[in-house]
Amino acid sequence: MALPRYIPILKTSDAELRAYSHLESDVKDGVLPLFELTKSRRTKKLPEGDIYKRVSQINEQQEGRPFILDLTTFPDLINFQIENLLDPSDGFENWCEFVEDLEIDGLIPVIHGLDDDPDGDMERQIARLNADFDHLAFRADLFDPDTAAYVEKIFENIDAPQKLIFIVDASFIRQGHANTLSGTAINRIEEVLLIGEPGMIFVSGSSFPRSVTDYGDDWHDYFPLEEVEFYRLVREHFDQVDICYSDYATVHPIRYDVRGGNWVPRVDLVLDDRIIYYRFRRDDGGYIEAADEAADDANFSPLGSWGDDEILAAASGSPNGRSPAYWISVRINSHITRKVRRPI
Repeated sequence: MALPRYIPILKTSDAELRAYSHLESDVKDGVLPLFELTKSRRTKKLPEGDIYKRVSQINEQQEGRPFILDLTTFPDLINFQIENLLDPSDGFENWCEFVEDLEIDGLIPVIHGLDDDPDGDMERQIARLNADFDHLAFRADLFDPDTAAYVEKIFENIDAPQKLIFIVDASFIRQGHANTLSGTAINRIEEVLLIGEPGMIFVSGSSFPRSVTDYGDDWHDYFPLEEVEFYRLVREHFDQVDICYSDYATVHPIRYDVRGGNWVPRVDLVLDDRIIYYRFRRDDGGYIEAADEAADDANFSPLGSWGDDEILAAASGSPNGRSPAYWISVRINSHITRKVRRPI
């Protein structure tokens, strides 16, 4: 069975999991999500958060569909459980045992790289995961010069190159940098192809800013999704190799330790290759006014997603959520739906 050709990279935050949970079945069938495991919300009983809660949420949503499981490395999103899973000792024993013991249909584990590896822990990890899973994934930093060396280790320790899902990850793509970064991605892929051809090759990144006002005006503006152009440029370079699309589902890829502060209600209108936003302070109408403007925008073309429905509900005067996290979910849901129902 062929795997889907779109990978949205999602951390297991409440906002991202809520967006995913509201995807229609046909959309879930059309994505190969990469879930970057983070700690769950803190409670009195679980002050550090529990990764098993997040895994349970993923499994419930997937219903046997394939997905890639990775680990976050952002300090404010990890806990002692994730730190233990990132320990390379004994061939990444903790990580291998963790994904094996989950016994989840469709799980595809990420292979963790290790540049200083005198004990061969990376190779031992690959060989063990190869024995237990039909597919493995490797996520390569676009700027990592050791990528080809990692892939060579992988190919030496798996049954066949076709088992590998190879992801070139540009992380944050600044406006106007798609062309330059595509050249770097092409070089990385060509280096890998000299060793062997993975079963699937994806290019990924996100140009969604930390703040939309980094790109545009305070109340209304738009900006292009550079990750779309980045993918197109890489894909056009390869005539004989199939390049697939990935992104961060319109989320800024770098996480910061946010500690409250003022925020302005905003509704984002997701299009094929750009984002249009409307912002209204609470005294000026907040989410209702922002959604009304978005729904009246000539570019608004609903595709039957929960996210589209939430914009229409708020525009009618009855928003179902009034927090930034809720409206991040709305944007993510609309974006993933669009990328499946209107593929690049």
